[in-house]
Amino acid sequence: MNKLFINKLIKISGIILISLLSLSIITLPFWLWFASSSSKMEVWIIDKTVPDKSYRGHQSISWLLNFNKILKINGEVFDASKDYFGFYPGKNSDDFISHPLPVELNGNIKRPDLIYLADTYGVYKEDFQKLKGHNGKENLLYGDITEAETRTIQNNLKEGNTIIGEFNTMSSTSNALVIKDFEKIFGARSKNWVGRYYYNLSKGVEVPNWIIDLYEKQTSNTWNFRKGGYLLSSSENKLVILEEGKELGNNKLQIMMKEPYLSEFNVPAQISYNYWIEFIKPLPGVEVVADYKLDVTEEGKKKLSQEGLSNIFP
Repeated sequence: MNKLFINKLIKISGIILISLLSLSIITLPFWLWFASSSSKMEVWIIDKTVPDKSYRGHQSISWLLNFNKILKINGEVFDASKDYFGFYPGKNSDDFISHPLPVELNGNIKRPDLIYLADTYGVYKEDFQKLKGHNGKENLLYGDITEAETRTIQNNLKEGNTIIGEFNTMSSTSNALVIKDFEKIFGARSKNWVGRYYYNLSKGVEVPNWIIDLYEKQTSNTWNFRKGGYLLSSSENKLVILEEGKELGNNKLQIMMKEPYLSEFNVPAQISYNYWIEFIKPLPGVEVVADYKLDVTEEGKKKLSQEGLSNIFP
């Protein structure tokens, strides 16, 4: 074996070794995750707003459970397309089925460790069939939470299990008895206002045409917003616009963590968040983990105050 060949062999071996080490470092997080232990939970995911098969309303919670290696009781991973209660779109625009919450527990369905209310708003014909040029939402195909369902939820909140409700859980229904049940469950009262951040408020971009028409009808003003901002809406369809550079400041919306949770969860004191929000009021004795803080100008504060709203809320 000549010296030149040996040098080449050493060089190639070094390259292979470096490549393997690099690959090991890159894939180390995966192997640590793969080697970590898994656990099993009975989880009820409720999503009544599934107009298409993207499952965007509860896709994230399904992914999060799988990422944390939380399995279903039968040992399977969570599948966003089938592991939820609510609206199931079919093969065509007229075809759907519903999978309601169980009224009674049985051998196949056990008391949940976690109840996750992703969205109870519902699916409208206009969205499901993707009708062009429709004005507003009038034909509800399926949705809203029922008294029987809140009763089922209450009956199954025992033995230290957890319930999580996303932003519009309390404001997506007009049923007074359901609202009262939710106030007991969550320890909070809805102010009947929700909001969403739009990166561009201009016509024909993100904001639905029916909202623009409603605003112009309510205010007798032309919709001439051009920048980003928050569009707030009440249960009575009253609208408030907070536009960047006018009523809304550069920080937009921040989640402000409170102590001792700030230290307990080891998270930043302020977290930027720009999407859907709901204005609620906690009942006496309820612990608040964090507040939303809208960065508004004096004009913005005035607009909120006129509707009985504050720029800081849970």
